[in-house]
Order: sequence, then C-alpha cells, then structure tokens
Amino acid sequence: MKMEVCVDVNSLTLYALDMVGSEPDPVGIIEGANKREIFALARANIQAFGRDTALNNVPKVIAVEDIQRATAHVAQTFPEID
Repeated sequence: MKMEVCVDVNSLTLYALDMVGSEPDPVGIIEGANKREIFALARANIQAFGRDTALNNVPKVIAVEDIQRATAHVAQTFPEID
C-alpha cells in the first residue's frame, strides 16, 4: 500500500524531531542532516506513529526556540515546500 501525506516545513520538522527526540541534541542532529536524512526520519515517524503523534508531542518536550532553529534548517534544505 502507498499513502500520500501532505506536509509543510513545520510538520516535516516535527516528524523528524520526534524520531531523534530521545537523543542528547535532537536539534543539532536535524541541523546537521541533509535532505535525504530529514525526509527518511519524517517518513519513518509517520509510518511508525501516524500523522498526529509528533505534531502533538514535540511541542510539549522541545522548546519553541529549538523547534524554530530546526524549522529554519528544514526550510533552507527544502525550498520547494511552502
């Protein structure tokens, strides 16, 4: 089965962050990741946990400023989104 999930920069960032959230520096991991790595993290998160889990959980455990830093990197890495 193949599914399509529409994502924007913010949701892509949250999906990727959720996959590395237990690491000591999840934002640093995202900032050091390339396009393929970010996409793979987000895809694995959606497949494992569904569409809503990361969107609800990440803002509760990662500071807004850190999410903004990661989102800026994802936006720069994926200029074709949004």
